Amino acid sequence: MDTVYLHLNAAMGDTLYLLAACRAIKNKTGASIIMLSQPHFSALARACPHISEVWPVDSLSAEQHQCIQRAQAQGRLFDFTHWAHALRPLHMIDAFLAQAGLEASAADKHLDLVIPESAHSAVDAFWQQHKLENAPVLLMHPNIGHPNRTWPQNNWHELAQMWLQTGWQVVFIGSNNNSEAGKSMAEAYPTGVINAIDRFSALETVALMQRANMLVSCDSGPVMLAAATDIPVVALYSTVAAEHRLPFRRGEAGWRCMGIDLACSHGPCARLLMNDVIFTTVLKRPFDVPTTQEFANWCVHKTPFRCLRQYEPAMLYTQMVSFVLSLQE
Repeated sequence: MDTVYLHLNAAMGDTLYLLAACRAIKNKTGASIIMLSQPHFSALARACPHISEVWPVDSLSAEQHQCIQRAQAQGRLFDFTHWAHALRPLHMIDAFLAQAGLEASAADKHLDLVIPESAHSAVDAFWQQHKLENAPVLLMHPNIGHPNRTWPQNNWHELAQMWLQTGWQVVFIGSNNNSEAGKSMAEAYPTGVINAIDRFSALETVALMQRANMLVSCDSGPVMLAAATDIPVVALYSTVAAEHRLPFRRGEAGWRCMGIDLACSHGPCARLLMNDVIFTTVLKRPFDVPTTQEFANWCVHKTPFRCLRQYEPAMLYTQMVSFVLSLQE
C-alpha cells in the first residue's frame, strides 16, 4: 500500500493505543499513514514519527474528502471506532492491529512521541518553581470520569497525605479540557500537594513524566501517555483487565508497571456488555446495544461500583511501597 488512512473517534487513551499501533502498521505495510484526527488530539498525532500527515476531521477540504473516499473504496481506510475493540479479551493495541489484519511483536507496540523542546522548557520552569529536585515526585491523576473508573476523591486525598508524610512530593495532574462530556478534575486538593491540573498540555505532561518518579492513576489517558516514558506506573482497573491496557515499553508488556485489578466475581465486566444473558438474568432488563453512557456506568454487581469504593487508600499505599521496593532490587 502507498498510503493508509486511520480514523478513531474516541477518548485520549484509545487514541494513544492507536498511535502506539502505528509503528507496527508502518513497519508491516510500508505504507505512509495519514491520521484523521479529532481536534483534541491533533498535536499528539503530529508528535508520532510514524504518521506522515494529520488531517483534523472537523476541517477537511474537498480534495481531502475525495482522497478519503478513494481510499475507502480501495480498502485503505481503517475506521477503528468500534465497541469490539474495548470489549474483546485482547490488548487494545492488538485489537486495532487485528482489524488491520496485522500481528506484531511487543517491540513494535511502543508509543513513540517526539516531545518538543518547548514542552521540556515548561516542565523545567515548573520543576524549579516548586523545587522538585529535592525529593522524589509522585504524579497523581485524580480524575472524575466514568463512575466505573473513578476512585473517590477523598481516597486520592488520603493517599496523597500518606506519600507526603514519607517525604515524597505529590503533584496532581490532569486536564478539564476533555473530549468527553462528564469528565473533569477535582477542584480541591490537600495541603502540601502541588496542583498542576490544567497546567500542562498532553505533550508537556509526557515531559513531566520523564522527570517524575512514579505515576498513579485509574484506567485513563495518562497511563497510556506514560507509555512514551520510563516512569513507573501504578494503575487501577475495574471493567477491563490490566493486562489488556498497560503499555508496552522496552519490548515488554507492562514494563515497570503495576496494574491492580479490582474487579468483583463478575469482572473484568466490560466483556459482559454484549452478553444478552447477563441482561436478562442478572440485570433483569432487556438487552440493548451498548452506548457510551452504558459503558461509562456499566456494573453488574448488586452494589454499584463496589470494587472501587471498597478499595482503601491504605491498601493502595502498601502495594505501591512494595512496587517501589521491587524496582530497587
